Amino acid sequence: VLLPILFRMSETVTLVFSGGSDITTVGVVVKHAGGMHTSISSLMSSSKVMDMKKDNLNNFSRNISLKHGHYHILFCVNKSLWRTSPKHSITTLAGGQTVNYIEIPTHSAPIFSSADLESAPLLQRTSKKMKTSCCTIL
Repeated sequence: VLLPILFRMSETVTLVFSGGSDITTVGVVVKHAGGMHTSISSLMSSSKVMDMKKDNLNNFSRNISLKHGHYHILFCVNKSLWRTSPKHSITTLAGGQTVNYIEIPTHSAPIFSSADLESAPLLQRTSKKMKTSCCTIL
């Protein structure tokens, strides 16, 4: 019997854009990479712009929860200019435009055999089943 251990399906990341005092608003578009978008216009048209919060040092940030994978990121400055942030990695789309990207790694689950579980304190062997404090594993 092999049993996988489950991990979180998403992670919270903080997206950051630093600007000068002339920047009043920043929004962010995040889109899973590998889709049909090959240019900034296709990225913008298929995504919702999320507002970012400004601090006293003219830094804008937003926490978002993302599932594992690669994501393209683009920042909308003062509701009209699309920019990348030096705070995040940069890649080039097939159309030649640059965007930021972030990778949320896939966590591979460790696999344990029934022999590994026999010494576990919460398990008892009952005939062909493994019994835990919460459930029975067939």
